[in-house]
Parts: sequence; structure tokens; C-alpha cells
Amino acid sequence: MLSQSVNLLRGEVEVVVRCPFPERVLNLCAAHGIKFWALSWEDAQTFSITVHRAKLSVLRRLAENVDGCTVLVRRRRGAPFALLRLQRRHTLSLGLFLCVTLAIASSFFVWDFSVSGNETVPRETILRVLEKNGVGIGTFSYSIDGAALRNHVLLELPELSWIAVNVRGCRAYVQVAERVAAPQIASQKPANIVAAKSGLVTRVQPLDGRAMVRAGTTVLPGQLLISGAVETQSVTSPSVASRFMCARGSVYARTWYELSVLLPAQESVKRYTGEAQKVISLAWGKNRAKIFGNDSSKSGMQCDKISERNKLSLGFYVFPITLVKDTLHPYTMEQRSVSREAAAVRGEELLTQYLTAQLDEEGYVVTSRCTSAKHGEYYIVTLCAECIEQIGTSVDIQMD
Repeated sequence: MLSQSVNLLRGEVEVVVRCPFPERVLNLCAAHGIKFWALSWEDAQTFSITVHRAKLSVLRRLAENVDGCTVLVRRRRGAPFALLRLQRRHTLSLGLFLCVTLAIASSFFVWDFSVSGNETVPRETILRVLEKNGVGIGTFSYSIDGAALRNHVLLELPELSWIAVNVRGCRAYVQVAERVAAPQIASQKPANIVAAKSGLVTRVQPLDGRAMVRAGTTVLPGQLLISGAVETQSVTSPSVASRFMCARGSVYARTWYELSVLLPAQESVKRYTGEAQKVISLAWGKNRAKIFGNDSSKSGMQCDKISERNKLSLGFYVFPITLVKDTLHPYTMEQRSVSREAAAVRGEELLTQYLTAQLDEEGYVVTSRCTSAKHGEYYIVTLCAECIEQIGTSVDIQMD
């Protein structure tokens, strides 16, 4: 592949050689250092080869010394011949010169971004802060001050601990490192663990403090579960004293929930026309020019749009032009009745998601039952569930 590119830059000529003794021509080429390739025999006295443009005149002089030998040029390829043809087309030559000049000039600007190292901070947030600090599409590459940019971005994004922007060609490579959250220091204040909600205790695991309930006990919100006041008795003194500590532990209980949601009996749904439309446009910077298709969204028609963006590039060089392909799916809205069964399935899904969000990481649903009923223009969906969860919460002891 590399040798083929070099040959095209130097220019190559495909010639047809006809000679009663063709082996003499090949021997003369080898003796005088004429490199040739793509040898093809057309008959016993005729063959074709490809040589460099500069060796064509040498090959012709050698052929004159062989009786009955003729050399005909079949094809010329490469950059030198293309430039010779452009000399007679001044407008095309000027256009080519301008294109090359613009391509070289655009290589000093940023036209694309590559962000790596981010897991929790969205890519769009990082690019938005960079643009706010003067680094965006079309920014002059040599105007980027890495140290100043890093200081400003880290102040606006405390989630990051490090950021670097390196420009290669027309692409800016943004590398970030997210800040590791410091471990939470456990509180040392005297505290009790009380019930956050009512339930039937199934398991008590006190780590520090004294358990005040046992498995099988029914508790109410605010009831003391693990006490931070522990009675101690000295060996030398029969008196009993209390020592206060920060109670720690877990109390698991069976809890019950009854959740309801209203769902409409009529819903609006999309009805696609089935006629997908394609719109192709070119985008550069913040500008955009349509080159094919009609955009139905501008005519007032509702449609879903699926966009595909392809950045034009050549190796590491990224052109400041993006080919955008939009596929439009027009639709109309129509009203449709919702069956009771569909409403029950949808309501159970919503209520289950809400219930799961209310439970802690160790909580889970043991059993659940869903019912539905129609009330006017709505369905009432009710979810009754029994769960196992940790109900203890820490409350500071007021020391008066």
C-alpha cells in the first residue's frame, strides 16, 4: 500500500512493448536499473509493464537499439500528470489551491473532541464547561492555555480532580480523573436507634449499645430499638451508673405497604404514517446546510427524528465538516381506550418501581398483590405488599 502511494506521487506509466525478442528488452531494463512491475503477457511477442514516469525516456532509448521493438504508452497515472492537466484549467487549479489552503488553515483549529476517564460526570457537562472557558468548536489550537484552563474547570467541576486537554490535528483529546469521595467518618455522639416505621421485628443485630426489643415484637415509629445508654457497675462499688455511647446496629422487620395510583382510561398514542424521510446535511461549527431531502418537522408535522453523525476524517486529520443523516418518521396522535388488564399491568409496574425506591439496599419484597377498579375516566390500581427491611435509624441523645 505504501509503495503504491509512492508510485502515484512520483507518477507511473503503463507501456505496451512489442518485440520479436521480448527477453532482450527485459534484460536491458534489468541491466540499466529500470524498475518495472505489473508484467502481463498479451502474446508471445507483446507484453505490458508499468514503470516510473522518469524512466520512460530511458526505456524508449533502449528500445531503439533492439530491431523491430516498439514502445506504446497505454495509460498515465499519478500526481505529476494530474498537475499537468490542471495547468490548462485555471479555475479548477484555483479551486484546488483554495481547498488545500483552507485544509491547512483549518488544521490549526479544534473541530472535534474526545473525552476519556469520566464515569459519573457526563461528557456533555465537561464539554459545556470547556466551551464556557473558551475551548469549543472552532477554537484556535495555539490559544489554549492548559494550566489556566485546568484551574478554571476544576473550580466549576469539583467532581474532577484532574483534567488535561491535548490537541493533535483538529481533534482535542480531553483526559479527566474523577475525585474519589472521602470515607464518611462515623459519628461519636451519643445516640439511640429508633424505629423509622412500624413493623414486626424479625432480627436484631446490635453492634454497640443495648437491644431494647426482640424478634417477634411489634414496634411503632419512634420506638426505641437499641439504646445508647448502657448501665455499668464498678467492681469496688455496688452503685450502678450509666455510660452513653453511639448505638450501632441493624433491626430488620416485616413491613406492609398499600400504594395506589390513578391511570387514565384514555391515552394518546402515536400512529406512524409509514413513510420514512431522509434528510442529509453538512454541519460545520454551529452552522448547518441541507443538501438533500425535506424536513417535515419545519412544516408543522409531528415526527420522530433519528440522527446519525459521521465526522469526516483522514487519519489523525479531522475535517471541520460533519455529515448528518436524519431519518424522520412522521406520525399523528390518536386517542385509544386502555383496557383494565393493561392498566393493572402498567400500574403494578409503576408502584413496584416506587416501592423498590423506598426500600434500602438490603430490603426486598416478600409478597405482593395488585388490584384494579374503574372510577369514572380513571383506573385505580392498588398494590399491597409485604416487605423485609431495616427500619432502624440513628437519633442523637439530648444531654441536658
